[in-house]
Amino acid sequence: MRRLLHFPLSPFCRKVRLVLGEKKLAYEATAVKPWEQQRTLTTLPELVETDGCVITDARAIAEYLDEVAKDPPLLAPQPTVRAEARRWVNFFDERFWLAVTSVILDERVFKRFDPLRERQPDLARLKQAQQTLRDNMGLIERHFETAESFAGATNLADLSAASHFSCLDYFGDVPWKEFKLCREWYARIKSRPSFRTLLVDGLPGFPPSEHYQDLDF
Repeated sequence: MRRLLHFPLSPFCRKVRLVLGEKKLAYEATAVKPWEQQRTLTTLPELVETDGCVITDARAIAEYLDEVAKDPPLLAPQPTVRAEARRWVNFFDERFWLAVTSVILDERVFKRFDPLRERQPDLARLKQAQQTLRDNMGLIERHFETAESFAGATNLADLSAASHFSCLDYFGDVPWKEFKLCREWYARIKSRPSFRTLLVDGLPGFPPSEHYQDLDF
């Protein structure tokens, strides 16, 4: 059976788990704590195939799985639509990650396990990341005025975006009430069967927000 090494609150690991769920591929998940193995979130996930082949990098794993298991396809056959999906994947896994997700995860979780750093969150840094989140959600809200997803039917871009938002939503950092169309999109993705394993995730000492598991949030 495939094995997946992951951290539950990593958007990159969550994306691969969503892809595995969408493809209905069986796998054995092993959760790790990066700070205990001198890892960073960007070194996870790791997928170990049944033949022992090890694949790293979330985008590489996701596209590999999309090629190995054709149904349902997560990248459209049209080159222009595939390019748009990849543009959004890059947006979330690079720009959004650096300015928003990584900052909030670092302040809320990782700095507590670094003996050389102040354990309390840097409120100014958190506030800046939350404002950048709002700015980006404004851009996404405008996109959803003329579309219901990021690039056609539910695809790799939607799963990438939902992976980041789900990590932020775990801590209650997403201002859903301010962005109706974003909330409606996330509610649709959150209701998919592949999302169920994410909604039962937990990290000792870090309880999820009250609405995290609620499909009608």
